[in-house]
Amino acid sequence: MTNPETEIQELDELEVAVRDIRAGVVTFDGCTGVGKTTLAMTISQRVGLPLVDLDDFINPNEGHFVEALQADQLSAKMASELARNAVVLVSGVCMREVLARIRYPATLSVYVLRKTPMGLPGDWDCFYVEEGIEAQQDMLALYSELEFEVYAYHRGHRPRSSADIIFTRIAD
Repeated sequence: MTNPETEIQELDELEVAVRDIRAGVVTFDGCTGVGKTTLAMTISQRVGLPLVDLDDFINPNEGHFVEALQADQLSAKMASELARNAVVLVSGVCMREVLARIRYPATLSVYVLRKTPMGLPGDWDCFYVEEGIEAQQDMLALYSELEFEVYAYHRGHRPRSSADIIFTRIAD
């Protein structure tokens, strides 16, 4: 495993880090729409490991994420995959909270960070709330229920700050 807050931008480097894991759960966390699942699918194909996407276990049209999660089905899927494979990849938002609910620890946590071509965080609100800088109330009022849930998750769980690896991708 790598040191906390190791920043990686190359797929090959991330692949090596995942291949080094001998057993357990490798998570891909981050804000909505940053490419967590796309990255996890790419790594899954490269290393030949199964991928569980949290979106497949959400009751649709509920507007939020963690409370809409079908935790029993997800837990059963995790148990099934881990019975067949020593390592399983998992992608989704609010990952630390979800794993705590289903009682699976992460062996390696990858946080996917989107940056602008100028190098600034693309999801500045979640980036800065981990540093203790809150978004303005008028901005928060514009958030959907899911966006606010992800923002609050970043405030409480600090997934970027506590990730083993930060995979930085430059937004188009």
